[in-house]
Amino acid sequence: MTVQRFGSDFTLEAAQAGLEQRKAALPELEELGTGEIEVEGMTWIASEYGYTQPGRPTVVQAARYAVIDRGGVAKDVLEIVGSCGAESAEDEIETVRAIQDSVSLTLT
Repeated sequence: MTVQRFGSDFTLEAAQAGLEQRKAALPELEELGTGEIEVEGMTWIASEYGYTQPGRPTVVQAARYAVIDRGGVAKDVLEIVGSCGAESAEDEIETVRAIQDSVSLTLT
């Protein structure tokens, strides 16, 4: 998991636009699905996609982004990314999602 801090006007839509820009740079991208999900009352952008680098097996990634308001002075973007090989993705993607679902945030 990573956290980046932005100005107070940053939005979930801006986080999704940044995600789309990063995905556009991936080689041989195959979009599997992107949308909003709710986990424990928090809205996340969830995106699953595969990509292939030359000479390497295809990777499937599941990325989630949430924007947390920090008292009106800043916003933190939380990013959780898990991946697995495409050949085992049908079985392993559920494990990746379960791990992402299990993340518990304590804001201080």
